[in-house]
Amino acid sequence: MGLFLLVFFFIVPHEQYCIFDPWIDTVSAPHYSEDGFDQIRNGMSQSQALSILGEPLKKSDTYYWNGVDMEYRLPEGTRECWEYTHDGACSWGDYAWLGRSIYFDRDGKVTGKNKTVNYN
Repeated sequence: MGLFLLVFFFIVPHEQYCIFDPWIDTVSAPHYSEDGFDQIRNGMSQSQALSILGEPLKKSDTYYWNGVDMEYRLPEGTRECWEYTHDGACSWGDYAWLGRSIYFDRDGKVTGKNKTVNYN
């Protein structure tokens, strides 16, 4: 088994999507869940989002992470982005990670969500 894993690690290119465990290299906020994320709807308040998902890993009012070592400005009409996941959970390999973030307008209402696979 050990030899198989060693060969697998060197044959499979880095930053590939792991079909066996898609979350293998994704760090999540302490109370994050996919079911909770799927419950978030446009128009919900920040307090409603907090009650469902808890505190995010990061809150930003100027940019969001796109998963390719770059920062982008928030979408127009968006005041804040809450990031619930990030790269770096796997200590022995480098795989794609699952990005999950929520956008809010100036009134603190959800305007959208970002659900991506990031290859960086």
